[in-house]
Amino acid sequence: MADETTAKHFNSVSEEGLRGLTGESGALVYAEYILAKIRPPVGARILDLGCGDGRVLGQIAAIRPDLQCVGFDFADAQIAKAKTEALSNMTYHVVDLKSEIPRIDPADIAFSFSVAQYFTMAELCESTRNCMSSCLSAVGIIYHLSIPDLSKRVCLFHDTWLNFAERHPAASAWNLLKMTLVDAKRRTRNDNRYGGSFFHDAGKLVKLYGSEFLTEVQRPSDSWYRFDLVVKRP
Repeated sequence: MADETTAKHFNSVSEEGLRGLTGESGALVYAEYILAKIRPPVGARILDLGCGDGRVLGQIAAIRPDLQCVGFDFADAQIAKAKTEALSNMTYHVVDLKSEIPRIDPADIAFSFSVAQYFTMAELCESTRNCMSSCLSAVGIIYHLSIPDLSKRVCLFHDTWLNFAERHPAASAWNLLKMTLVDAKRRTRNDNRYGGSFFHDAGKLVKLYGSEFLTEVQRPSDSWYRFDLVVKRP
């Protein structure tokens, strides 16, 4: 369960701060990316695990009005904001994914986007198990999208340079320095204001899921240090 300090942070920081989203155009880009990944069939019920203020899920619901879109997030202020702008095919619930997950009408597909890095591998596995049993259909699939990879952590700073060639290499070096200093400060002071942030080892994570689930690791085409994890029942 999230502590009060972490909850305050996620309730007060915008989606721009949490996921680098840039206005409604950024939300649309993310929505299209997610839809291309999860490929929901017509009329499907989908569940956003960690929906924040609902802007991305709102774009998904607008693009695909045939879908029933459900959002979970533990940040009650973000959910309150999301509800004020919800379309007719959207519902929201305040849910802490690290605690007991309520039973709802089963979804066909669940996904998280830029969320799983706030879970340890054990927490992610347990949350997946709880979601499977509480809110997914018998053939439901969970997509954990864009999980950082421990084996490529040192390469993280290259991302803005490699993906945006017009940026100067010095910007990448500066990002690396900032990341290193912030990480060192957080570890030495046990600073959890940002929810903790974990890099996952794809191979170890798959082993942790074991034979209980069928797992598939996919690499986003725009990255060499992140992976997506697809989880199904055997």
